[in-house]
This record gives sequence, structure tokens and C-alpha cells, in this order.
Amino acid sequence: MPLVPCRARALPMALGVAALVFASACGDDTVSSASDSATGSTSAATDTETGTSTTTETGTATASGTDSAGACTPGMTQECTCESGMGTQECAADGSGWGACECVEAVCGDGVVAGAEECDDGASNADDAGCTSACKVAICGDGLVHAGVEVCDDGVNDGSYNGCVDGCGARGPFCGDGVTNGPEACDDGDDVQGNGCNIDCRESGSEVWTEKYTGRDAGDARAHGVAVDLDGNVIVVGEQFVVGEGANMWIAKFTADGELLWSQTVIGNGSFADVARGVAVDSDGNYVVVGEFAVEGEDGNFWVRKMDPGGEEIWTDIYNGPSNLGDSANAVAIDSYDDIWVVGEEYKLIGLKNIVVRKYGADGTLIWDDVYDHKAGNDRAHGVAVLSDDTAVVAGSVYEPIGLADLWVRRYTASGTAYWTKQWDNAAGNDIVRAVARDADDNVILVGEVYEPIGLANIWTRKLTDNGITTWTQVYDSAGSDNDIGRGAAVAPDGTIVIAGQEYTANDFAAAWVRKLEPAAGDAMWTHVHDGDGAGQDIARAVAIDPNDGYIYAAGQEYEAGQFATLWLRKLTP
Repeated sequence: MPLVPCRARALPMALGVAALVFASACGDDTVSSASDSATGSTSAATDTETGTSTTTETGTATASGTDSAGACTPGMTQECTCESGMGTQECAADGSGWGACECVEAVCGDGVVAGAEECDDGASNADDAGCTSACKVAICGDGLVHAGVEVCDDGVNDGSYNGCVDGCGARGPFCGDGVTNGPEACDDGDDVQGNGCNIDCRESGSEVWTEKYTGRDAGDARAHGVAVDLDGNVIVVGEQFVVGEGANMWIAKFTADGELLWSQTVIGNGSFADVARGVAVDSDGNYVVVGEFAVEGEDGNFWVRKMDPGGEEIWTDIYNGPSNLGDSANAVAIDSYDDIWVVGEEYKLIGLKNIVVRKYGADGTLIWDDVYDHKAGNDRAHGVAVLSDDTAVVAGSVYEPIGLADLWVRRYTASGTAYWTKQWDNAAGNDIVRAVARDADDNVILVGEVYEPIGLANIWTRKLTDNGITTWTQVYDSAGSDNDIGRGAAVAPDGTIVIAGQEYTANDFAAAWVRKLEPAAGDAMWTHVHDGDGAGQDIARAVAIDPNDGYIYAAGQEYEAGQFATLWLRKLTP
């Protein structure tokens, strides 16, 4: 008799116990007893009324429920698991089973841990959190600092300088920990700039770099003006000696790292010196350079040139005073309209020199000019600063027959009218304001020298309100026995003041001198002195501050042994 495969199935109850015995025993070595009744339990390989079904399409799903007609109830849905996360599947319309798993790709940041994600805190995921933006659990050594979990993590964590210790629980030595270590020159542990030790652990007022220019031929080279442009580049103007030509204007542009970008000379056609004395930068990054320019038969002329950032001339104006003698533009400032204020002096045979103030439009058109003759003597303007309302403060000296030169400052309206004027006489000698600057509140800083019968000239600094009221005055007398002179002034973004000039040392030679003052009373914060190798006059003639980082540029001259004056530019820490 041929063998017939057994099929496990549920039989109708009408067949009775015998049928049940047959169904359970077919193909089975176990015989059920007659005591198994219709109310007993029956085990089947498939199709169980209250059993569990597992269906896998592109994922895995587990569903349970009672279904008298088929595997599931049409229209029902259930969750299913995919490799990339959770999905859903729907029961077939005929109830015969579950459809394919509709998988949704895992999304880091949805707050659901799925797929390869180790964690997911939703919007709280961050590279510095316990669950990163890649949904990975924070670990020490991944180079990420996780808030509330780690203090630091440099990826190495060996406790080196500016690094992190093993375990990510503490930093290694670093700038600001109050201990001088590693490459630090100092570390006072605070976040105050310019108080002796800066926030980068460099000493305040210390040298960053120095550039020197000896000129083309044997002779003096000097810087008279310096400015910082919109990109942090440094513009230096002055003079260099050329055999057969005398002094020529010298203009150069350096990067903030001291790299020379370009330089040029301007040569007049007269037999007198050509000297660039001041420079300013307008809102478009153009440069305005002023000075004195020799023209044959006219001596020095009042000279103004506007040039683009590459040094190309945009326009030039030359003013010759009434006597064809000794006219000079000494300083320049630019207002919010890019109008240009230039101050200096013109020569008159009767009365000697007078103060000249000229205001130009951005295109070089003269808007107005003013000539001030105080009394019979030399009157000169050495500095100018524009206030926030586009008025300007002009400073210099005026001659008094008794007492010689006096300190002099005048505020002009935008239309050229005198708003107020101040004049001071310190003693029987020449008292001169050589530079002027203003702060963010329109306070005015004046720098120069005052004459003392004992000790000769001393460096003089005065702070005024915008109405000309004195706030404070500082006078500095060096240990040397000759003139100490203030020549430059600038105000930093934090309101601190930097002045520059020269002091006489014990060996009776001038040393370049730069000092930073706190704004409230003018007290010294630090002083930088440069005394060159040669027996000569080292002078800081001008100073400028980068408004972006507060670094300081002092420009002037240095004497080296066996040489003439060398043009000198130094960058200092704030």
C-alpha cells in the first residue's frame, strides 16, 4: 500500500474522539488516550486560533490577535523592524496575511533611537552634549567636549600644554591658569588686556616684530606718519635721502605680519626736501598722504595726495602760500562723508608762519580754507582729529613775544567757523601740541611738550571734553638731561590711550618711547622704550592702533652704529 503524507489539520467536532485520535496519531509514535476529549488542548504546527504569527518582508514584524477568518483583519496595521529603524505593515485586503514592511530611514535628531544610532536626544543633540549631533554616545578621546560629561577633550588627552588630561576631567596647563608655563611670557590669570600681562599671556607693550628701512643711499630715512587700513595693513609715510636729490617722500604698505607689500617714492622738482608727514584712511580703503613738496623756485609746498589701496594716484593738490617759502601739510583726518581735513603751516615774510586748515571733498575739491595768524611769530598746526559730528579739533602752537610758543587747540565747525579755542603757557619756553586724537565719547587727547626751566622740555598729555574742559593732565620727565617730547597719540577700542615720542636716557641720547595710559586719570599702564645700538636719536614720531585687535604700531627712526638714521616701524602687543 502506498504511503500517504499526513496533514495536520483541525477536524470537525462531529467526527468524534476517534477522529481526533487519528489526527493526532498519524505519523506520530505517540498515541493519544481516549481521555482526550473535545474540551482538551490540541497542538498544531500551523493555523492556531489564538496563536502568534511572525511575518517578514523587508523587515521583521511580530503581531498577535484573534482572527477567526484568516491571518489578520483587513485594514489593521502593526509596527515592524527594519535595519534602518522602525516601519509599519498593513493587513492584506483578504485577511490572508501582512503586507511588506514599509521602512522609514532612521533620522538622527528625531528623538527615536533607530538603526545604527547609539542615542538620540532630539533637539538636544550637539557635539558638546552627551549625545552628539551624529547620534553617538560621548566618549573621552573623540576630540569633542561634551557638556556635563567632560571638561575638555583634545583627542590625545596626555596633559600637555593647552591640552587635556587623561579621562577628560581637567585641562592641562593653559594660558589663564595663573601659572607661567609652556610658551607663555607671563600669566596673571585674569582677562584684562594691557595690564602688564595680556589675555594671550604676552607681556603688554612687548615687541611683536620690527621693520627697518635704511633708504636708497647713505643718508637719513625717517617715518613721520602711520595708519592702519580696513584690512589691518599698515601704511607708513616719511622720507629717505637720495644722493643728488636730497630727501624724497617715502610711502610703504605692510601686512599685519610685517611683510612689505609695496613702497614708492615721490620726488619734487625743487632743491628742497620732499617729506610725507601724515596719512589717513577713508571708508573705501583709500589713503590720503600729506606733506611738503618742493617745486622749483617755490621751496616747499602744502601737498595732499589721495591714492588707492595699491598706491595708484587718484588726485593730488598742491598749495603754494603767498611767499613761495616753507609751506607744509603736517596732519590729516577724514570725516564720515570722506571729506578730508588737512592742517599745517604757510610762510609769510611778515609774521613768519601761520596756521593753515584746509577741507577737501572726497574728489579733491577745496571746500574751504582758514589761515590763522596769532601774532608776530611762527604759528603751526601739527595735529587734527574729527569728532563724531564731523566737527574737528586742530592743535599746534602759537607764538607769544613774551614766553615764546604756547600750546594751542581750536575746535572748528564743519563749515570752518571757530567753535572754541584754548591756549596755555607753561613757562618761559616753547610749549607745543604735536598730536591730537579723540575717543568714542568725543573726548580729546592732546600730546606734546611743555618747557620747564629745570629739565628742559617734558612730555605733556592732556584730556579735554568736547567742549574744551580739561579732565586731566600728565607730565613726564625722564632721567636724562635733555628734551622729552611727545609726538603721537591714538586711542584704542577700549578707550585706553597710547602716546609716543622720545625720552632722553642717562647717556644723553634720545630713545624711542611708547606709553599706554588708562583713560580715567591718564595713569601709565605700561611703557616701552627702545634705545638702539648707535649713539644717536631714536624717536617714535607717530603711533596707530588696529581697531580690530588693539595691536599698536609705532613709527619713527633709529640710529645704528656707523649709520645714519634708519626708518623704524615696530608692532607692539596691546
